[in-house]
Amino acid sequence: MSVLDFLATNRRQLTCRRHGVIDNTEAPWSCSVCGATLRAAPDLTSVDIRADLDSRPHSMFRFRELLPIESEPRAGAYTGWTPLVKAHRLGGVLRLDNLYLKLDCYNWPTYSYKDRVVASALQRALELGATTVSCVSTGNVGNSVASMAAAVGLEAVIFYPAGLEPAKNVVSLVHGASVIELDGTFDEVNAICRRLAMDTDVPFVNLTLRPFYAEGAKTVSYEIVEQLGWLQPDHVVVPTAGAALITRLAYGFEEMSVLGVTSGPLMPRIHAAQASGCAPIANAFAAGKAVPAPVVPDTIAKSLAIGNPGDGSVALEVISDSSGSAQAVSDEHILAGIELLATTEGVYTEPAGGTAVAATRQLVESGAIAPDDVVVIIISGSGLKTQEVNAGVLGEISRSSTDYDTAKSLFLEKAGRHG
Repeated sequence: MSVLDFLATNRRQLTCRRHGVIDNTEAPWSCSVCGATLRAAPDLTSVDIRADLDSRPHSMFRFRELLPIESEPRAGAYTGWTPLVKAHRLGGVLRLDNLYLKLDCYNWPTYSYKDRVVASALQRALELGATTVSCVSTGNVGNSVASMAAAVGLEAVIFYPAGLEPAKNVVSLVHGASVIELDGTFDEVNAICRRLAMDTDVPFVNLTLRPFYAEGAKTVSYEIVEQLGWLQPDHVVVPTAGAALITRLAYGFEEMSVLGVTSGPLMPRIHAAQASGCAPIANAFAAGKAVPAPVVPDTIAKSLAIGNPGDGSVALEVISDSSGSAQAVSDEHILAGIELLATTEGVYTEPAGGTAVAATRQLVESGAIAPDDVVVIIISGSGLKTQEVNAGVLGEISRSSTDYDTAKSLFLEKAGRHG
């Protein structure tokens, strides 16, 4: 059975959170009323996730009964359970006593939060008998698809917009994926891929499989609350592009609360972090609108350069329901956020993480976050794949001859040993 056939025959398993069962013949993975990704929501009535906690794997499948999978996980068996670390030095700079970093920049296997959603989607693809998968990506999804598809014996075809960071192309190619780069923005490439997803039997992980893909993002929430001792944080700051992460984070926190395993509110205050050069959700939030207007991206934060977010309206609803906000930060502040995180905590993030750090700083300065609040910043990807954005804005390399006295003099100068 193709994925499209599955979606057509299982509509009652996939519902819109706001509009229930919806028949959408143009894009059966989304709601025809609001465009939101349909959900394969879990049944929470008979789940006791803490009953055998010691025997559960330390991976994103730790609470697999809350995910839309039916068989033993083959894709992403080691994905997830990334570190949640208390950021003492960064917290000192930002004047926050309880600041934590959720470090999905150390996720397996491609150092991105996207490894979670791709693992969830590929697991479903395997269960449906797929032999080839595809995706449209700004980089990290493509890397995850290429790597995980190779590991489970699937062929992969990756679509990218022009101008992607070179390292992300390398990561996809080295795993044997076919890479197709189209001239245009992500949204233009995405429009073509939507047609391909409907016209062919090749499942696209973030289109035809999107209801299963998006649910993988909830595992970030599950891990945060367990790693905090079953506490809901006060604030979570989330780099936001297509909005699968921010919406599913909210659902994950809500599920933990409904299951009765967490203390505190139903969910934290959730804040979207976007680059000013691609901020449809932040723009709509500032204008008091329920639906974001599409924008043409112009930012160094390529992984956030989605001008027409598929779950944008749901993200705005989540932000409102949690009394959160949406922040837009300049490229200059994004670069400063990358450097600040690296020099205080030794963590090198891509621009998406720098965006979240910069947005947190704005929230503190505006008084939206208090010094003693429990705050979690999602660091969603590694800077190792986006090094060129930092070129020319860092310190210079000092050079010397191999003459010992000259090298010693330079060393003492750099070490601050004068006189």
